[in-house]
Amino acid sequence: MGKHDGSFGIKRVVGSWKSKGAEDLGNGTFGTREFGFTEDSWKLRFTLYGDADLKYPVFAFGAEGEFQVESPSSVVKGAYNALFGFSKKTLTLLTSDEQIINSLGFGGCGLQVGVEKDISISGCSFMKSVKDYDREYDLLDLDEGSKVLCLGARPADGDMSTEAKRPTALGYPLIRA
Repeated sequence: MGKHDGSFGIKRVVGSWKSKGAEDLGNGTFGTREFGFTEDSWKLRFTLYGDADLKYPVFAFGAEGEFQVESPSSVVKGAYNALFGFSKKTLTLLTSDEQIINSLGFGGCGLQVGVEKDISISGCSFMKSVKDYDREYDLLDLDEGSKVLCLGARPADGDMSTEAKRPTALGYPLIRA
């Protein structure tokens, strides 16, 4: 990884990006994302909440790795195909509600509220290990003023592990932090 399509201008994406506000995940839950980019690496902290006011955090998922910007998308005008590789994944439980913890399948993962756990090797419930889910095929679109960044809209099952599962539309915008 680390190779980039020259027409994209990778330096424009370097920096920190965050959600404008609560992102409706469509199932009564909401999320926020914070991304950090260097010229060849990325880092994410995604936090899931049980409410639109972001008062009831459930968990935070962290991921990092290398990425590359490939060719312009043939499906989404103005966007580029991007490939995000995973080298590390973490999970932090942010609720002590046993019903929620068990509904997510986190009961057997050895999590403690507020303590980040590296799940890179073991995975946890629906969050696969790096070995079992090592990359995502995504989209990346940056507006002309380099102030708004959009990645692909995640599918309902969250699976973007193959070229065929690359999103076909953009998701919620991120703003430069």
